[in-house]
Amino acid sequence: MNLDLDDDIAEIEPPEELDFPVPDGFALRDYQKGCLDAVDEAWGTYSRQLVVMATGTGKGSILALLAKTWVDRGHRVAVLTHTEELISQLADRIAEWTGITPEVEKAQEYASLSAKIVVASVQTLSREARLTGFPDNHFGLIIIDEAHHVVSKSWLRVVNYFHFGCKSLDLEWVPPDPGSDVKRYSKLFGCTATSDRGDRKSLGNVFDHCSYEYGILDACRAGYLVRPIVKNIPLKIDIKGVKMRGGDFDAHEIGERLTPILREIARNLAIEAKDRKTIVFMPSIDSAMRLGEACKEAGLNGSFVSGACVDRTDKIAAFKAAGKGTVLCNAAVLLEGFDEPTIDCVCVLRPTKIRSLYVQACGRGTRPLTGLIDGLETVTERLAAIAASAKPNLQIVDFLWLTDRLDLIKPIDLVCSKADLREQMDKVSQSGATDLLDMEIAATRDLLKSLEAAARKNANKAARVMDPLAWAVDLGDEKLATYEPETAFDARPPTQGQLDLLKRQHFDISKVRYFGLASQIIGRLMARYRMRLASPQQLHFLHQLGLSPDKSTLLSAADASKTIDAIRAEKKARRASSGI
Repeated sequence: MNLDLDDDIAEIEPPEELDFPVPDGFALRDYQKGCLDAVDEAWGTYSRQLVVMATGTGKGSILALLAKTWVDRGHRVAVLTHTEELISQLADRIAEWTGITPEVEKAQEYASLSAKIVVASVQTLSREARLTGFPDNHFGLIIIDEAHHVVSKSWLRVVNYFHFGCKSLDLEWVPPDPGSDVKRYSKLFGCTATSDRGDRKSLGNVFDHCSYEYGILDACRAGYLVRPIVKNIPLKIDIKGVKMRGGDFDAHEIGERLTPILREIARNLAIEAKDRKTIVFMPSIDSAMRLGEACKEAGLNGSFVSGACVDRTDKIAAFKAAGKGTVLCNAAVLLEGFDEPTIDCVCVLRPTKIRSLYVQACGRGTRPLTGLIDGLETVTERLAAIAASAKPNLQIVDFLWLTDRLDLIKPIDLVCSKADLREQMDKVSQSGATDLLDMEIAATRDLLKSLEAAARKNANKAARVMDPLAWAVDLGDEKLATYEPETAFDARPPTQGQLDLLKRQHFDISKVRYFGLASQIIGRLMARYRMRLASPQQLHFLHQLGLSPDKSTLLSAADASKTIDAIRAEKKARRASSGI
C-alpha cells in the first residue's frame, strides 16, 4: 500500500535548513517561520514570488528578515512602498529586526549606492533620473510592500527595470512570456493582505507564484487575530444604476445617494456601535464629514479625517485615545498603514467590487489588544485571552445594498476569495449577527461533500490511477480540490518531468493540466513522504471504507496499514457471523 518515492526523492534536493537571525527580545511565530522557509525553498523554481498575509500578522517582520537574509548572502535589497507612513514604518521595522539602518530614496532624500538596504518611494523612483541612478543589476532582491498596487504603471516601471533590465524602459518593449529563457536580474518578492485586483489586471502577470498564504481565517483560528462577526442592518441603500469609474463605483455619485439617509445611518450606528470603537469608510470627504456630524447628533463621539485636514495628526491621536462610543469617518485615507488595536467595529459605507479595498478596510479592526497574546505559546491560551478581553471580536456593520451589480463585495469575501466556496457561504448566510468563521466551516464542509460526489461520479473503478480531485477530497483539502492557476507562470502546461513523476505515483495525468497544480500535488506528496504519512492509495482506501479525512489524513503509513487491516478483519468477521 505504500508509495515507492525513493527514486523521485533522490532527484529533488531537500531545502536547506535555514536559521533566520532573530534579534534578542523578538520571536518569530510559527507561520512566519513557515512563510520564510517556503519562500526560500521556492526560489529554485520561481524568480517572482507573492505572499498573502492577513493584516495584523506581522508581514513587516517577514520583510525585514528576508532582506537581512539576502544581505547576509552578499546582495543589496530594495523595499518599495508608496506612502510616507509606510516608508517610515518599514525603515523602523527593518532597523529594529536586523540592526541595519536602511537608507531612504524619497523626494529630497537620496540613498547611496553603498546602502545594503534601501526603502524607496515608488513615486520618486519611477522618475527616470532617479531610477537610472541605480544600475539595473544593482539589487539582488526587490521587495514590494502592498503588492496589490504593483500592476499600476509607475510600480511596473520600477519592477521591470530591476528584474528585466534597462531595456524595459524602451517604449516598444514587452514583457517576455512566462517561463521563457530571458535573463533576469533581481528576484521579486511581493507581500499583500489580498491577491485580488479590482481593475482585472492580474497580479499573476507580474508574479510567477503565490508561495505562501496566511489569511484571516488561519490567524483567527490560531488566536493571532480576533474573530469577525457581521451585524446585518436592514436599512436599504439603493445604488442601482450607479455608473462605474476606474473599475469601481463612482465615489461622487455614491456620496450623493448616501446624503439623504446619513442621519438614519448614524442612528443605526448609535444602536449597534455605542459600546464599540468604530472606523467608517466613506466614498468621499464630504460624505465622511457629514456622517461625522450626524454621529455627533446621534449621541456618539463622531469625527472625520481626510488627507487635507491640517489637524489630521491631532484628530487621529484623539481617536486613538478615545473610548467606546467613538466613531471616526474617513474616505480611504486610513486604508493602509493605520494600526490601532482598540478598533473593534468597522463599517464600509463605500460599496465596492474591489476585494482588496474591502479586506484592507476590515483589516483595521482585526488586531487583538496590544500585548494581550504576547508570550502565549498555545492556541488555547491565545483564544482564551482574546475571548476574556475587552475586544473578544470585531463587529462588521453591514447595510443592505440594493444593487444591480452581482460582483458587489460582501463581508463573506473577507474570508473567501474562490467562487465555489463563496457560493456555498452565500447559501448558509443568514440575517442578524453572523460569525464568518462558523459560516466558512459549514460552507467548506458542504463544498467538500459536493466535490466528493463529483469525484465518485467521474471515477473509473476499473482504472488503477488516482484522480487528483479524489485525492484532494481524501485529504479534506478544499484549496487543492478547487485549484485554479493564479499566475500565468502556473497556468503553463506541466513539464514532462512533473508528469513522469506523477505517473510513477499512479496519478491520472490527463487531469493535471497546469504546471501549478502539478507542483502543488508533488509538494504535498513530498511533504507527506518525509513525514512518513499515509500514501494516496491508503488514504483513498480508508475514505472508501468510511474513515473521514479528519481521522485519516495524519495517520502514518504504518498506522494506515494497521487500520485498513483492522477494518477488513472486522468486516470479514461480520460477514462470517451473518453467514454471508
